[in-house]
Amino acid sequence: MPYVIRPPRLRTALAACAAALLVGSVPAQAETLEKNTCESPVLSQPLSFAGDLNYYFMVPGESAGNFAGTGWSLSGGASIQHVALAGGSLGAVLDLPSGAQAVSPTICVTNEYPFARFVESQVKGTEGVNFYVSYLTQQGWTSRYGGQVHGKSNSWTLSERVLMQPSKTGGWQLAQIILTGAGRSNDFQLYNLYVDPYVRR
Repeated sequence: MPYVIRPPRLRTALAACAAALLVGSVPAQAETLEKNTCESPVLSQPLSFAGDLNYYFMVPGESAGNFAGTGWSLSGGASIQHVALAGGSLGAVLDLPSGAQAVSPTICVTNEYPFARFVESQVKGTEGVNFYVSYLTQQGWTSRYGGQVHGKSNSWTLSERVLMQPSKTGGWQLAQIILTGAGRSNDFQLYNLYVDPYVRR
């Protein structure tokens, strides 16, 4: 069974569900929001230091420099590690060795949420992580492959844009980000996972 990091108190808008997400042969479970509880997220420009002036929101279970993992489901060796971040301060990151899996809490997106980015480190190996997004449809949860993300080195760098793959249908869509450690002897770490709602101001 996956290990789910749960917050001390869940909002009543969240309901436990038994929907299984299938990536390869590894199931994962997470909580589901009702679409009528979706609201536009608070946006900022956290990546302006790298010349990226897009607006983003942070995926739940995190704060800047701290991947607490609240609401995430971790399995296969995925864990939260405390390490030196970019700049030298100590913080919590998501560690994904080969075969490990992390599933985010359910988030609300639209067809105008095209990309995600995060701070990454290729601790060991070269394979990185596979990035999926699972969307709740009338047929259940359907996973879409966003790509394989490779860290440039064991130093902290900003990832390239990763595809979120929302459907073209208008309105809110319920989604969960699924990260799986690639390769056979690989280790990958990340923090500050952001989604781009394609807003220009």
